Formats: sequence, C-alpha cells, structure tokens
Amino acid sequence: AGDDKADPGSAKVATVNGTTITRSAFDREMNLFERRIRRPLSSLQPEQIEQVRESVVNDLINRELLYQESGKQKVQIPEADIQKEFDRIKGRYKDPNTFKTVLDEMQMTEESLKVEIQRKMVVQKLINQEVGDKITMTEAEAKSVYDENPADFKQEAQVHARHILLKVAADADEAAKAEALKKIQAVQEKVNEGEDFAELAKTHSEGPSNVRGGDLGFFGRGQMVKPFEEAAFALEPGKVSDVVETRFGYHLIKVEDKKAERNLSFDEVKPQLMEKLKRSKVEQEMMTYLLSLREKAEIDTFLPPAAGGKAGAETGGATESGATKE
Repeated sequence: AGDDKADPGSAKVATVNGTTITRSAFDREMNLFERRIRRPLSSLQPEQIEQVRESVVNDLINRELLYQESGKQKVQIPEADIQKEFDRIKGRYKDPNTFKTVLDEMQMTEESLKVEIQRKMVVQKLINQEVGDKITMTEAEAKSVYDENPADFKQEAQVHARHILLKVAADADEAAKAEALKKIQAVQEKVNEGEDFAELAKTHSEGPSNVRGGDLGFFGRGQMVKPFEEAAFALEPGKVSDVVETRFGYHLIKVEDKKAERNLSFDEVKPQLMEKLKRSKVEQEMMTYLLSLREKAEIDTFLPPAAGGKAGAETGGATESGATKE
C-alpha cells in the first residue's frame, strides 16, 4: 500500500492486511443504505452523512477481518448450501428480468452475488463457532432479570372490538354530518333489532376493516383515538356502544372480549427472554472478538471525499496498525 498512501485516489477506501476494500464496494453499501432509509443521503445533515460514511467503511473493514479469519481457520461452506441460498434470493422475483434489474442497481452479477453469499455464510459460521456457540444462557440468569424488572413483564389491559364506521370529512358541513349521523342511527336500529353486527359492518361500514366484519382484533390503550378508546374500554363483552364521534366520523363499537392487565408468568416469557439475553451477550462478545482481530491487523483507511465536502483523510490516509480509532 506504500505509494497509495500518498495518493489513495478513488480506487480504495481501506486496506486490511494488504487486501483492498474498493470504492465500488463502498458505493454499493452507501446505495443500500439509501434504499433502506428510503430517501437520498443528501437529505441528511452533513455531520450525519459523515457518520454514515465512517460507519460503512468501518463495517466493510470488520467484514473483511472476519472473512480473512474464516480463511485462516479453514471455515468452509458446501457449494450446495451457497446455491440453495442463491436460489432462495432469486426465487423472490417471479420475473428473471426484475432480478437482473435489481442486480444491476446493486452493481452486481449473479456470480458476484454468489461470492457475496459465500462470504456471508463463512463469516456467519465463524461467528457461531468463535462467539455464539461459546455463549450459554441459564434459566437462573433469565429468572434473575425477570424478578428484578417486574414492570417489563406486564400485559396491559386489552379489548377485542368490532366497529361500523360512517366517514365524515374533517371539513364537512353540518348537512353532511347530519346525513352521516342519520345513516348510522339507521344501522344502530338494525343492531338493536338483533341483526348480526359483523354482517352489518360488511354491508355498511366505510372503514378498511369492513371486509373482516369490522374486526379490529385486540388493542391496548394509546392505539386508537381517545373517544373510541374510552367507549371501547367502558363496554362489557357482547355490548354495543351508542354512536361515538371521532375525527374519522361516526362509529358503533361492539366489544367481543376483554383482557385485564396482568403480570406475565416467567414460563410465558422464558423462551423470548432467554433468546433476547443471549443475543445481547453475543453482541457484547462480538465487539470484544472484533477488537481482538483489529489489534492484530494492519488497517489503512482512505475515506473518500463527501459530495461537496473535504476528504475524510486530508493527509491522504489514516493508518491504523495494532489499534483502532473509532
């Protein structure tokens, strides 16, 4: 990397033990980031853009370190497993042309995608082998967390309700409101006469739940607009409200079932809690493991200039040898 340090140019963003991380790999990751946040990077503040760029380079360095270590430890993945994962990804796209378009947008070919899959799979196997498989989570540890944090294991009060909605626009005049009220009162009469609430919702409700007979499932407090919530929580199962007005219009609400607030038992939360605690342990150990790999590595970084900004490394490159600078 000798001469490149003086003039890194645009061909590389980092070297890891002499292996180049290319600008094109960096650009692809930045493109993926934009797709994930669903807006252009230029919409972020300059300091946020810098953080993203540094994070992307750092992530590429970590992946390269892990990949190199998987090679040293001769971690291998059967070709059939790589092909199976490739077929799974390709199978998401019914039209082969769509798949090709997506690959083009990611600046990839089918072959480079297979290489990427192979790299990810050997790295994941290495992480499992060196970190994940060495971590155990005992029931006693989980029980201790459960006992010390009772507020985290409550199930809030919930209501299972259906509704019939007659919409009223926010800027509707009095005549339009009166018309909607008249219509829902006519439906209310049918309910009072014993007609099936769900069937009436399918026929008369203007809300998206009408296809499900007005069924909103279970919901807790804070999920519905206040007048609707108050009416629903005040009703007993099997009962129907009077006409309720919200900013959406006029509703009739039928409560099907209610669940009171209660403390979840340890047995109910144990599987998810143990999995969550193990993930947390893995993340912590992963940071330690990556740090140990970095301490043994020679890493040179050459952050490319941000659009309209200055180069990340004004001297041409920031060298990290036997230490990390994050």
